[in-house]
Amino acid sequence: MKKTFITLSVALISLCFSVECVAKKAPKYVFYFISDGTGLNIVQAAEHYRADIKGYTKTGLNNEVCAYANEPFIFSQFPVVGAATTYSASSRVTDSAASGTALASGHKTTNGFIGVLPDKTTEVYSIAKNAKALGMAVGVATSVTINHATPAAFFGHYPDRNKYHALGHQLVDCDYVDFFGGAAIAQHFDEKCDCKSDLYDLAEKKDFAVCRGVAEYDKRAKNAKKMILIQNAEFGENINYAMDRKPGELTIEQVLEKEIDFLMKKNNGKGFFLMNEIGGRVDWADHSDDAGGAFAELEAVNRCVQIAYEFYKKHPNETLIVMTADHDTGGPNLGIGKYEMNLKALQSQKITKDSYTDYLAKLRKETNNNVSWEQIEQSLKDLWGLGSVHKLTMKQRAELMTVYEETFGEGSKMMMERSLYKSNERLSTVACRMLGDIAQIGYAHGAHTADYVPVYAIGVGADEFKGMNDNAEIPQKIAKLMGKELK
Repeated sequence: MKKTFITLSVALISLCFSVECVAKKAPKYVFYFISDGTGLNIVQAAEHYRADIKGYTKTGLNNEVCAYANEPFIFSQFPVVGAATTYSASSRVTDSAASGTALASGHKTTNGFIGVLPDKTTEVYSIAKNAKALGMAVGVATSVTINHATPAAFFGHYPDRNKYHALGHQLVDCDYVDFFGGAAIAQHFDEKCDCKSDLYDLAEKKDFAVCRGVAEYDKRAKNAKKMILIQNAEFGENINYAMDRKPGELTIEQVLEKEIDFLMKKNNGKGFFLMNEIGGRVDWADHSDDAGGAFAELEAVNRCVQIAYEFYKKHPNETLIVMTADHDTGGPNLGIGKYEMNLKALQSQKITKDSYTDYLAKLRKETNNNVSWEQIEQSLKDLWGLGSVHKLTMKQRAELMTVYEETFGEGSKMMMERSLYKSNERLSTVACRMLGDIAQIGYAHGAHTADYVPVYAIGVGADEFKGMNDNAEIPQKIAKLMGKELK
């Protein structure tokens, strides 16, 4: 009897040890997604909108009782959903540089600082560098310029996020990132910068294959030691808003697909770590108070997460996907006082607020600044549904005509209104706000907030992200799961 008890005890100990080993197994493939400016409210609003355009009502699709249902994104259905605080070392309201640094290194810093502590000189260790020390292939990608605040925090160290050329030099000198992807490398020369070198030329000399678009990537990837994938040359330095995308433009989905492809080629059996700022332009749309633009961008974010999820399904015991945001932007308001919402109205928006400004500039040029009210009225109907899909009240029509007279009429003066990344014509601002009023969604302002942001996770170690997090804790948890704690 004693012998049986001892044998059983040994078996139980062995089983417990085995379970513990499985629980502590390090993820081989890590997807770390950041959707810039994507707070809880804009996600919920976008999911309401998805339900509305699919025909859900208070009795549900096909008259099934389900109240006012959401149509959730794939990431909202992950088994782990938590939240995170985002404050910086200098303010409860963070900027993208400080939050990017926290998400990259686990250290808080001052707004505007990239990869350094508030003392301006002490560099902090990136989780991307940590992954390379473990032998993993490493990717850093974004939907905006690669030396912009969030991606730069994963390779750069500078007490000024606006020193793009200096950060660009740190990018091409980085020896622990195998794949960079995004719109471009911004080459804004600082007057005090001694080096005016072309960063793409320098990158090629540092063994990066600089590929403009997927066709060039496909030609060069096999023999490339390291990779920089950017927008096709003819489309400039932007990955366009999803709503405004033109045929042939590089997309954030393509960047992610090629990032995975390249890292799988380079991982030497040790797996990969990638950070992809898949939602950089969600932030830009929210800064412009453009809910329709943000919703379309979140659909592209969802397509990216779907790509990662399909990878996860092939490697379920080796993959971790974590998605969060660096901060909320704009303070989106779901409902603006009438105890109802009409988000389906945003279906009539065919162009972002920022791009409508570009459209108006082109119209000015084509007519030698002699744009007629009839031309403006037709564009409002075609591109916003104002006056066609949505019948305007006398007050709304009068407001649009007044703005036209003030900015296009004889003796008028062009009026531009600045958001963080774009100066928009006043008519564009009014049209976007008017459609938002019809849809019953608005914004508190065009800047960041201190609101909680969501955290979504699935895969190996996902339970670590349950409940309340701080943004600086997220990379620390990922690093610990990978088997090497951050310095």
